[in-house]
Amino acid sequence: MTRNTAIATVLEYFRDVDDINAPMREALSELQKAFDNYNKVWDAETIKEAVDKFVKEKGRRPLSRELDNNKELPSHNAILREFKMTAAEWLAENYPNNLNPNWREYYKQFSNEDLRNIFISEHNRINPRSAIEYNAKRDNNTPAWQYIAAKMGTSRWIELKEICGVEYIRPIKTYKVTSIVQNIN
Repeated sequence: MTRNTAIATVLEYFRDVDDINAPMREALSELQKAFDNYNKVWDAETIKEAVDKFVKEKGRRPLSRELDNNKELPSHNAILREFKMTAAEWLAENYPNNLNPNWREYYKQFSNEDLRNIFISEHNRINPRSAIEYNAKRDNNTPAWQYIAAKMGTSRWIELKEICGVEYIRPIKTYKVTSIVQNIN
């Protein structure tokens, strides 16, 4: 028996039971909602509704990685199956990036020294252990390290850090030592 069949069987069994206490009724209701969402068939309308809801709540379109990690959103495959284009293409076509639609153009006005200072400032604020951590924690209005690195003439994280004179600073761990000295005669 599959998991879906097991859940459907339990829900069907309790559908005909009359004397269920309130906590069990609530639990069954939540299980039904989860089951319905898990087995959701995404069509053009439900995909659009889910993404519209996300945009309304978050003020931005979903990131590609959020599509497969958020059960309230359609997966990459659902979008590909329904619209015959990749999720990234469909999102770009239907939800222009409204936060900073032309950020590359915006940052063209900055000198390399400006970009260097932006990177140093963000690096010092975040103190990232890796390039991935830097991009994940950087301010939304700050370009990714790759863009800044390309402007600085490199494609390597380590070289960008060397050019900018920054490094990961290992947090200092402090320990408190308590000592009890007894005079034994």
